Amino acid sequence: MDEYFLGDVYGVSRNIPFSYTPRTLDEQFLAALAEDKHIVLYGGNRQGKSTLARKHLDQDSCCVIRCAYGQRRYDVYRMLLRETGASVAVERKRRRARGIGAKVSIFSGDFKSDSETTERTIDIDIGNINDVLRVVADNGFEKTVIIDDFQYLGVGDQREIAEDLKVIYEKSSIKVIIMGTWEEEDRLVNLNGNLAGRVLSIYAGSWSADGLAEVVRAGEELLNVQFTDEIKGRLVAAAEGSVGLLQELCYRLCASAGITSNLDRRVRVDDVALVDDAVNKVLAVNSPRFRRFITSYSTYKKYRYGRPSLSRKWIMHYLLTVEPEVLLRAATMEEMFESIQRLYPNETANEEYTVEKLTKQARKIWRLQRAIGIQPTILAFNDTTETLTIVDRTFVLFLRHSDRARLVAYLPDGGRDAVDVDGDVSAGNQLVVPHRGQYVPR
Repeated sequence: MDEYFLGDVYGVSRNIPFSYTPRTLDEQFLAALAEDKHIVLYGGNRQGKSTLARKHLDQDSCCVIRCAYGQRRYDVYRMLLRETGASVAVERKRRRARGIGAKVSIFSGDFKSDSETTERTIDIDIGNINDVLRVVADNGFEKTVIIDDFQYLGVGDQREIAEDLKVIYEKSSIKVIIMGTWEEEDRLVNLNGNLAGRVLSIYAGSWSADGLAEVVRAGEELLNVQFTDEIKGRLVAAAEGSVGLLQELCYRLCASAGITSNLDRRVRVDDVALVDDAVNKVLAVNSPRFRRFITSYSTYKKYRYGRPSLSRKWIMHYLLTVEPEVLLRAATMEEMFESIQRLYPNETANEEYTVEKLTKQARKIWRLQRAIGIQPTILAFNDTTETLTIVDRTFVLFLRHSDRARLVAYLPDGGRDAVDVDGDVSAGNQLVVPHRGQYVPR
């Protein structure tokens, strides 16, 4: 009998979990790979985008470039050139100089044998895609390039790379796969209209309950365990449509049950308390990040001696009071505006608040998450539909199992309509959200 360890079946791993279950998205991705176009793979966090790429791409025929907060376009190209085997030294940008200078050392020969190797150094503008492609071609690089976590780059750098993708498409045979966390179908085309017809967008949306249940069943067979229907149902419900969250919950549940590898005989797991324990452990790890997001976003000041924008307090209060299902299907600006007016009738009247002002502030949500270092992204604004969506399903789990009245207390003025002369919380300010779980953030 083959041996399967728990970490190979369930959980977060650098390898593809043995419980991997294909869905329609796999067929779409394979069809896109067969076409001579760039690919944009987008959707929420922990929906299996990276695992999908690893599953269907030969790791020797592709290179992965992971973006991070603070990186610029030339950082992406520097990592690309290093993947080709070139040595890159970026020079400081001189005042009044155009572009980013870099010295690139190109090696030829076989390092694995005793054959002679040679080195030549050239000067390029690493911010110029034509210079970058010339070095890539000189090194005979033909791999598929995956740019992951694209959302962490600034909007300006995203737009510049989107413009460069057209040049890459026309001047090379390199296929680029952009992966990121957002909900806009044509984000790259919106950044550069010339990409229309040159990119294929694939949406990695939330998993169906049946799809998640199939992942649980696949792991059951490999570990030789049997979860009761109630346990499987509660696991699927707690996953909130996220396969990554489901994998983590299943891993923690099995670990708590003492299952570390496949068993010699089939064992039935029927203690539903194990699901609550798994949920609480996931929340204990993630709740500090979510509380920091709540406080940092609502109190963020662009300038040291400025004051936080009231609209950020209003938006966060709305997020903490509305039912998560509204945000999962995407909340419209009109819905948010009406709710905020009920929560803060005095402050919104005093500020002459409008839907347009709310939309302008909502557009900044991604940028502010970047500014305060929230990673992974929790919320995304869809410019096409002008809606706000939760893209981190663990945050939904956090909201469902938290005392949201206590979370509101983290907001400036304790979430009160501060302009109220009596200092009382208005009727619309009162929370009527029941406590729906055991976990209470401390």
